[in-house]
Amino acid sequence: MSSRCTRKLRLLVACSAIILLLSATVGEAKTKSSSKAIQKKDLPYIRCQACQLGVENAFERVDHLASTKSGAKLTESDIDEIVEKTCTPLNENGRWIRHYDIVEESGHLKLVKQDGPGKCETECLTIAAACEDALEDQYSDISGGLVRGKTSRDKIKANACEHACRKDKSSKKFKHERTDSPFEPVDPQSLQMEEMQELMGSISPGAQMYGRDEMDEMLASMKDQEGDNGIESMNLPPTSTDTEHTEDL
Repeated sequence: MSSRCTRKLRLLVACSAIILLLSATVGEAKTKSSSKAIQKKDLPYIRCQACQLGVENAFERVDHLASTKSGAKLTESDIDEIVEKTCTPLNENGRWIRHYDIVEESGHLKLVKQDGPGKCETECLTIAAACEDALEDQYSDISGGLVRGKTSRDKIKANACEHACRKDKSSKKFKHERTDSPFEPVDPQSLQMEEMQELMGSISPGAQMYGRDEMDEMLASMKDQEGDNGIESMNLPPTSTDTEHTEDL
């Protein structure tokens, strides 16, 4: 194989990887990991609420998926995937978490539903931690109950959240110092990008995520090596520089 063909092959592989990891319109990507700490002292006051909401969300997601199956029965794998992601705010099955805010009401902490999804900052991560803490040992029982269909959903939820709610402190006033973070809505594009990152991370842990500026630089470098015709023949999405040039014409 000639050196030119080898370069073309490498470019094609590199470009394919970039396109797979990016939407052509997204901005600088964020990694899944976050340096924001959860508010651990909030957990005893919201754990029961988060548990019940998480289980109810799993029920709703199962019903939604069933409605798209045209009468076909859901598999155990289908249900497991939903239940095991119900506490993951960067997954569509755990997106409910991003619709809730931790609100201080007369000295109590309540999970209050908002009009739309918000950025997953400290309080979002705290709700997710409370949900996971309550349900991490209950996933198989919830899935099993839904698969068998012999136990009422109220009973499944009560059993799953029994431990979390037995030690519930939501009826008590919190006494610890805490910072109440404002709920910040998130735009649909950013939400989609974050969920795509979560999906890509589960498929290929440690995969490199690129921002739009980095993508522009990489494609510009490719053009320098191969010329515009070689790159354009790959049908890549236009870079921001290309867009600016088009608008000037």
